[in-house]
Formats: sequence, structure tokens, C-alpha cells
Amino acid sequence: MTESTFENREWREWLKRLQNFRREYGHSDVPPKWPADPKLARWAAKIRSQPDSLFLDQLCQLDELRFNFRSERKWMSRFVELVAFRHKHGHANVPAHGPKGLPLGQWLSFQRSHRDSLAMSRRRLLDKAGIAWTPLETQWEEMFEKLAKYASVHSHCRVTDAQDRKLALWVANVRKRRKVTPLQKRRLDRIGFDWDVAASDWAHRMADLRAFAKRFGHTNVPVRWSENRTLGGWLADLRSGRRKIPAPIKRELEAMGIDWRPWRSQQWERRFLELLSYKQKHGHCNVPIDYRENMELGRWVGTQRMQRHAMSPDRRRRLGEIGFVWKKFEMSPRHDWDYRFQELLAFREKHGHTNVPQRWPENRTLAFWVSRQRARDKPKLTPAQLQRLNRIGFAWSVRECRWRERVAELKTFYDRFGHSEVPKSRVEYRQLATWTYKVRDLKRAGKLSKEKVREISSLGFRWGYLPEPEKQCRAQQARALAESEKRVRL
Repeated sequence: MTESTFENREWREWLKRLQNFRREYGHSDVPPKWPADPKLARWAAKIRSQPDSLFLDQLCQLDELRFNFRSERKWMSRFVELVAFRHKHGHANVPAHGPKGLPLGQWLSFQRSHRDSLAMSRRRLLDKAGIAWTPLETQWEEMFEKLAKYASVHSHCRVTDAQDRKLALWVANVRKRRKVTPLQKRRLDRIGFDWDVAASDWAHRMADLRAFAKRFGHTNVPVRWSENRTLGGWLADLRSGRRKIPAPIKRELEAMGIDWRPWRSQQWERRFLELLSYKQKHGHCNVPIDYRENMELGRWVGTQRMQRHAMSPDRRRRLGEIGFVWKKFEMSPRHDWDYRFQELLAFREKHGHTNVPQRWPENRTLAFWVSRQRARDKPKLTPAQLQRLNRIGFAWSVRECRWRERVAELKTFYDRFGHSEVPKSRVEYRQLATWTYKVRDLKRAGKLSKEKVREISSLGFRWGYLPEPEKQCRAQQARALAESEKRVRL
């Protein structure tokens, strides 16, 4: 029986006669030499003797009519289950041992183990169903199915250990050993299997680099280019010489005009040219750090000043030739220190503390000088200078500065209200109130020095929390005082 006769008129006619028989007698077991319809009897006998001549769909149609294969009925029942499994899952490799133990899988395992003793008709039917006769073939089908699903999601077959260790190992073994049949190779090629990862990686990177060159007109991909971070790192790796470049690839890269110098050297040269343009426009090299036209150039200029001692002699010479200013603020502990100290005294007299903001717009030079006293210039200060700074309450750390500011605020509050129970309900005192809670927590944890405890206690500060009625009373007093002051001002 050929495929061209699958759904032909003759087959439909036989099925119709079998349906009529079942309708009349209640079963589909047509007896041999049935006198009422000898032709149907001969057809049924032929089907029983040659089931392998049928197509899988024809067998399923017969099963729907409960056709009796006599001695083959149990085997054919399992086989039809196998065909249904194949239609549902796309393959006929039923697992023999599952979480619930599939009887069909155990039956199929038995057929594989008794392959040589199976009747030829049964072997042909199992071949039509597309079963794998060996466990290795079964495993291959299972892993191929997983890889096909992976490729449909990720558009490639380069599985990593982090994604699926078992599948990644199988892919590596297939790629290394290449022990596959021609049919298996065609199936792998169809889903885009990479037989040579190195070659495909080179092709992929070169395609990305060509697209970058076409878009921007050069091949200097930034190392941390946000659109494709791996491309910049790959190119930097090539420039470092750690990776051997195939000759055809190297020729193509040189034809594209690639600069083999490290990325940092290229960046320095670009910034140097930008600095030359800035000098031609403004007449000097003092680029502000907040230069809006080129923020990167302003930061780069500041970096050159900080790294001048570690810079190569050639770069220092080139910057010096264009009039680069290495010290924007010419000051040190030995140069106009007394003058800056007097400015700091004037600031303290005006503001009540020595914590000059880092970028104080009224005197940026003084702010920079104060910052240097805390950090780089502190080891160079003389004992007399250290004593003078300590005498005026100079804060040697930012944390100490904040402490002084809060203590000054608490003293102002104490002088005004006569107590140090700062209410959180007042918006203007909310930050100060939060600080007082933190101070209590620090003392309980033993993280507050005795000097600071004495300093705060001198302002009538209570280290225990007030009872709620007394706290409300203090808050009402503060509100009343604020209202009275407001009426006086009006």
C-alpha cells in the first residue's frame, strides 16, 4: 500500500464497510471466510497479517473502530499509544523511568532489548514511529530537543554552564567528537549549531565592528560602550596582544584603519587635541571642571594635575610646551598660611564654626585651603600651626564638622527655650531632633566619647527619653513662645 492510496476512495470504502459491520454486530472482529461479505473478511485477514503495510494514521483509524488484530491486539494497543505519544510530543522516545513510571516506556524498553527476536512486521512499525533503538540515541534525542528549545529562545546554541550545565557538556562533546550521523548533523545545522565557536565568535565580533565603523566612521570603540560592552573589551584585548589574531582577520582590521595603541593612550591623545582647541579659543589651558561644552575635558585636565608625578616625561613636556598650569592654587603650609588663617578666623566670627563648605562661592580659595589642612597638608603643619587651629575649634574631619554644627544649633535652641528637648513636630527643628535621638543611641552603645557627653550635658541635655505628658508640655511651651515672638515681630 503506497502513500498515494492513503486517503483514497478504496480505503474509505473499506472503513465504511467495517463501520457497518460494527454497527450491526457490536464489534469489529470480522471472522475469516465470513459468508455474508467474503471480500471484507479477506481484507480484514490481510490487515491482520500485514499491519506494517499501513500508515500510522490508518492504524489509528482502525483502533478507533476497535479493530481486532487477534494475536497482535495487545501489542497493537501499546503501539497505538506510542503513536499518540509521538503526535503529542513530536518524538517516540518515551522515558522508561519517570516520576510515576510509564507502562508505555517500560513496554518500549522491552521492545528495544528484544529487537533481534521481534517479528519483522513489528520492527517495521516501530521504525515508522521513529523510535531510537539504543539508549544513546534516546539521550541524543532528549538533549537535541532541549537544545532546539534553547536556540528558539536565545537565537544561538552556545550554552553556558551557568544556564544548563548538563546541556552545555553535551554540546561541548558533540562539538569536540563530531560523532553524529548525517541526519543528526543536518538537524543540528538547521537550528544554527556552532561547530567552531572560535570562528563564529570572530565572525560575530567582526560584524559588530563593521557596523560600528559604518555608523561612526572609525573603529575606536570605547572600552565601556553602553550599547555593546563586550565589543569594546574584545577590541582592547586584541590591542593588548594577549590574543593571537588570525592573519586574514588582522589584514581586515588594518584595512579598516584600527589603531593598535591601547585605548587609554588614544583617549589621552584625543583629550590633548581638545585642550589645544580650547587654548586657541580662550588663550589658556585652565579648563573649568564644570565646562559645559565639554565636561569630560574639564575632568581630564584636573586628573592630569593630580597625576603629574606619575606621568611620563614626554606627556609632561608636551603639556608644559602649551602652557599647562600644574598648580591652579599656589599655596602650601609655608606660603601665605597666616593670611588664610586670618580669613578662617573671620569666617568663624561670622558663622560660628570653621567648617567652610567645600565649594564656598564667596571664597573658593579658602575652602580649598581648609580641605588641604585636613588631608594632604596636615603632616606638614608645624606644632604651632596645629595648636592655633585646635584653639579655634578646627574640625579635622567632615564628621567632626557636622558634630560642631549640630552642637551649635542645639546651643541656640537651649538659649532660646531653656531646655534641650527638641520636638520633632516642628519642621524647622526636625533634623536637629533626629540628631538628638541618634546621640542618645550612640551613648547607649558606648560609641560617644566622654568629652562629647560632657559637652552635650552642659546644655541641659537629658540622656533618657521624656515621659509623653512632659514631652507634650514642652512642645506646647515651644509653640507658645514661637507665637509670642511672632506677635512681637508684627
